[in-house]
Amino acid sequence: MRNKALDQLRFLAAIFVVLIHSPLPGTAEVFIEALARIAVPLFFMISGYYASNNNRATLIRKMKKTAVMLGIAVVLYFAWEMLWSIYHGTTAEKLQLYFSIQTLAETIVLN
Repeated sequence: MRNKALDQLRFLAAIFVVLIHSPLPGTAEVFIEALARIAVPLFFMISGYYASNNNRATLIRKMKKTAVMLGIAVVLYFAWEMLWSIYHGTTAEKLQLYFSIQTLAETIVLN
């Protein structure tokens, strides 16, 4: 059964994520961004709550679906970055940055 309070809290966390990535004028930005940093841990906690009520097959199906969405997002983001770098003439630098040993290691360790 869905918990409406958790769904509302998740909605609030989504707004906080947008605020993290949106520049705001003045000193309010520092305060709001610090407050909004709770969003990611909150998503993990709510997801864990909902995942604990599922059986193994459902969890595996959801993990596959999430992996596919992540793959699509990575491909689209990479395509956008390449188009942007072609427009600005920085394609070689971007490719060196993205495919360096350090970047690949950081991606594996941090993701």
